[in-house]
Order: sequence, then structure tokens, then C-alpha cells
Amino acid sequence: MTQTRLQLVTRHDQRGVGIITLAYPPRNGLEPEVIAEAQSVVQAALLDADVRALVITGGGTGFASGADLRGAVARPDSALSALCRMLEDARKPTVAAIHGAAIGPGLELALACHFRVAQVDTQFSFPDIALGWLPAAGGIQRLTRIVGGRAAMSALLGGRAFGTPRAEQLGLLDIVTQGAPLDAATTRALQVAPRPTRKRLDALVHSKLDLEALDAERTKRAVVDAPTGAPRAILSCIEAALTDDMASGFRLEARLAATCAEDPAARALRAIFLARRDAVRTKPLDTGQVSVGRLGLVASGDAQSDRIAALLGARALRANLALVVGGDDPDARASLSAQIERHLQRSEVAGHLSAGRLNALMNGINLAENLQDIGSCDVVFMGGVRPDVLAYTRDDAVCLCPSDGQAGPAPVAVQVLPCRGLMTPRAVLELCPSETTSPKARALGLALAGVLDQPTIEVPAGKPPVLPALEAAWLVAADHLLMAGASVAQIDAAFAKAGWREGPFVRQDRFGIVATRTRIAQAAAYQSEGGIKLAASLIAAGQNGIKSGLGYYTWDAGELVGENPAVQSAIALLQPAQKPVLDADIVPYCAAAISNQAARILGAQGVARASDLDVAAVFGLGWPRGQGGPIWAAEDEGLGLFLSRIWGYSTRDATFWQPAPLLENAVAKMRETLVP
Repeated sequence: MTQTRLQLVTRHDQRGVGIITLAYPPRNGLEPEVIAEAQSVVQAALLDADVRALVITGGGTGFASGADLRGAVARPDSALSALCRMLEDARKPTVAAIHGAAIGPGLELALACHFRVAQVDTQFSFPDIALGWLPAAGGIQRLTRIVGGRAAMSALLGGRAFGTPRAEQLGLLDIVTQGAPLDAATTRALQVAPRPTRKRLDALVHSKLDLEALDAERTKRAVVDAPTGAPRAILSCIEAALTDDMASGFRLEARLAATCAEDPAARALRAIFLARRDAVRTKPLDTGQVSVGRLGLVASGDAQSDRIAALLGARALRANLALVVGGDDPDARASLSAQIERHLQRSEVAGHLSAGRLNALMNGINLAENLQDIGSCDVVFMGGVRPDVLAYTRDDAVCLCPSDGQAGPAPVAVQVLPCRGLMTPRAVLELCPSETTSPKARALGLALAGVLDQPTIEVPAGKPPVLPALEAAWLVAADHLLMAGASVAQIDAAFAKAGWREGPFVRQDRFGIVATRTRIAQAAAYQSEGGIKLAASLIAAGQNGIKSGLGYYTWDAGELVGENPAVQSAIALLQPAQKPVLDADIVPYCAAAISNQAARILGAQGVARASDLDVAAVFGLGWPRGQGGPIWAAEDEGLGLFLSRIWGYSTRDATFWQPAPLLENAVAKMRETLVP
């Protein structure tokens, strides 16, 4: 056996198979230097007469991923395309041995190989569409020829990760292994002949049905109203794979990839992607290394609290954390455990988990008959501060507790860390330490968030929570428009059209008007008098939103019926002199209020990074990713122009529209540099 060692890529030969390993931890990102060395190593192996076949694999915990986006400025990647062509055109069999994750360019590399062998718990994804890009190294052409047009649309347009079961179902894999895939891949490489994807036509036998499905997909709202042209470009590339030769398809991919990379909305998507990644990676600098191995959930019987706990528990199990479900009510424990199991079962149905993996995870739920078992956990989640739980919590552990303020008294040395938000990847979590919260407790909270890939904002001790302040600015601005003459439905429709997750009044009905207005009162230094009176009249009438059937809207079994007639009647009494509000003015007005509030928070050092405010707005309020977030949007508009807009709005309400000092100072400094 011979071995050649390079810095970023290794090769060793075994039984006549050249095993080429990407060695660029932690993700084996396909940076330019990694690709260059891989080309050199692959070329040498192909020219070596003693090497009969090649296996491509990744060292460490994963197969391969893309380059660091902070340095990515140009698409498509011609070097990666050349490496993929080298593997596909090889006259020796090439096999990808995949474990951990194959993401974006890493998955394109695997598709270029003649065969693919994957471990059972591998994750695959093409996240390019979430960045306004498309796979640019021939991945769309190869994927379509391997799995067919409809399966390619499923994998490419969602941008979401899928597991080995789904990949096998699509026809992406040749062999699935329970353990490490390298031995099976090596054996396979010695048994097969080369199989270039360009010669594979079996997946194209249903191309007529695929083309019909493709035409239908083009008319869907997710494609028509997408913030970038990436979905339409992907569909065009899939169509080319179904109807044209691969060389023409490769050229089309390269041209459309270059066009998409220059789209302004793609810059915003990339910015929020990086901001989210920073929010997940956040680690305090004043502590040593901490880790979370065991999570405790306290079943409370409260529907909202246990819903959050169930989401958290399912994600913790998938992240290989030990899980203990405790509480003094057996029925509440059993109910919480059942909710966790349902989340896991949905993951299996979606193809993210194999049946074996599902059973193993479900068996990993440890039901604690008494609270003493909570004492073994590093982090404990409970719906409210409970002294009986804290009494059994380890001194070096931390209790996460959803809270609107600082936690109540706790036993000496036990740390309670208030938090806000849902523990889901599409939401944002705020950790709100007090002055007495220890650095280790903060570190444990952030470590758990990191393990779960949870976007997290850590509010400095003593500072108010960020998300309620941004939400308050949004809803107060919406109240202004409502009192000025816009209707509830008009305002919410404008936000829906602009790509927001929901409008401000649907949001209040969903969360409950009482709870939402309580948050606003705590977070806002100034509110709309008319908005306060309108909300108070609804609350006094028992109209609290979806659960009561009436709020700003009328609801029937959770379905929106229409505007609540009482709202417009109340507004007419509160503000008789109303004028029409243009649809085009609604979102810019409210978004500017959020941006101005974000600048206030940043100026008061309420967050560690400006990008945390963008994360809070996108994942907490539903601000469209393609518009980057409140800080990004203000900077993209130009701070001078944005400040001028704030001054213009201040004629309507000077107190609410007082410009953030940070914004005024930044514009003043810019103007100083322009003066000779």
C-alpha cells in the first residue's frame, strides 16, 4: 500500500482502490485550495496504473460542504466544475463514500461520482436557493438524470435537508450502510465498471410527466413571488436536463448561476444566512469550554410550555443528547413524551429519519418518576420558576425558563436563565441573563443552542429583551396607519404581498391581544393612544383573537372569516377624520419604525452585533429574508436617505419618530468626510 500526503487532501491505496479523503475540518468545505489539491490528487490516481478505482470520502464528521460564504464572491465555480467533470469522465469507477452531511457543492461532488454509498443517518441538502443561487457545478443536470425531474424539483426547490431514507427513495444512492460507508464503497468500487451520469437515461423515461409537473411548478406562488430568480432558473435547468444534452445544460447552468449571483436580493439572503450562522455560533469569551450532554424537561401540563418543551426534546434527541422528562404529574409526563414521539415520527415520514433511527431515539426518552432524576442534567427547561425543581438541579447546571422578566428567587448557586422564543430553527431564541447570572450558566445556554443549530441572541445583563422592542415599534406604527385611515385587512394584505410571514393584526390575534399588548406596554416607551383604546375595547368585550373567535378579525375554528365589524366601528369613534392610506406606503412606514428601533437598541449596546437585530426581525417577526433585516435594509438604502425618511415621518408623530442617536451620529460623520 502506498500513501501520498497533501495538506488538505489525502490519498491512500487499499486493494487497488485509491481512497481520497478531504481533510479540511470541521466541514470539509470546498474552498479553492481544497479543490485545487483534490484535482491534483485525483489526476495522479487516475494516471496510476496500480489504481483500479477511486473512492472519494470526507475526514472527520462529514463528507463535504461549500466554501465559506464570507469569501464567496463569484459564481459559478469553474474549478469545482472541472473537478466534477474529472470524476465523471474517469475511465475508472469513482464512488462517493458519504457520511455526516453532503451539502451544496459537497453534494454536487458526490453526484459527479459514478456510484454513491451513504451511512444511514447522513443528511443531504442543496441550500443554494435560500441564498438566491443555484448549484453551479453541473449538479442540476446530474441530479435530474439520476433521479428524474420531479424528484429533482423536490430536492432543489425546497432548499431543506433530507435524510438517507429520502435520498434512497429518490434513487440518489446505490448502497446504504448502518456503519461507516468506506468499506462498502471500496468493495463496490472493485465490482463495477465506470457509469458516467451523461450516459444514464433510465431516470428520463418519464420526462413527459416531469415536464408537465415542471410547467405546473412554474405557476405556483412560491416561484412566481420568489424574492430572486433562482427558482425559475432551477426549473429552466431541470428542463434542459430533460430535453437537451448535458453540455448544453452545463452552459445554461453556468450562465443562469452568474445572473442569479448578481441579484440584489441574493446579497440580502446571503447576509441573513451569515447573520443566522453567527447567531448559532455565538460563544461567550470569558468562560472555558462547556458542553451539554444531558437535557431535562419538566412537564408542566401547560399547553404552551409543553409544546415548546416537546419541540426542544425532539431536537435534542436528534442532536444525540440524553433526554430526561420529569415532573410530578404522571399524565403530564406521558403527554409530553407522546408529543416528542409525534415530532420524531413526522421526521421519519418526511424522510429525515430511518425507522431504526426513529426507534433508537424514541427509546432514548427517559421518563423520570421523581424530580431527583433531573439532578443528572446539564440544562433543565421548565415553564416557570419552580423551587421544587431547582432544589434538585445541580449547582453547576442551568435552568432555562421562558420569562417576560427576570426570574424569581432561586436556591443559592442554582442559575435560572430567562429566555424568550420557540426552540425551532426558524425562530429566534433570546437569552436574558440577570446581573447575577454566572458566565458558565450563559455558556451552557449558548452551548445548548449551538448543539441544536438554534439562532440565539444573548441580551447583555441588565438590558431589555430585543424582540419585544422591535415588535412594539412595528405594532405601534401599524396602529398609526389604522388610525390614519387604513383597515386591518389592508395593512395585513400589504405585508403578505411584500413577503412577510404575517401582518401585525393577524399576529396579535394569533398570539392573543392581551398577551401581545402586555408585551408592547412593557417594551415601548411610547404607544399610539388610539391603538391602546381600540385594543382595550376588544379586550373588555372578551375579544382576544383566534381562541375567542373574535379579535381584529372574526375566526371560525381557527380559520379567518373576515374583519371584525366592531373594529371599524370603534376606529370611527376614536378617529373620525380619516383619509385613505396607499397600499404602497404601509410596509415602508412600519419597516422604517423597526429599523429606527433597531438602531436605538444598537446604540444602547443592547446586542453584541448589529446582525443580531436582523436575525431577530427575520426569525422573530417574519421580516422577509430577501430584504435582509432592519439594519441591513437601512444600510442598503443609504443611511442619509433613510434618515431623511425618518424626518419626513416625524411630521406625523415627532415623539415616536425621534431618530435613533446612533443613526444621526453616523450620518453626521459621513457628511463631515464630504466637507473639504
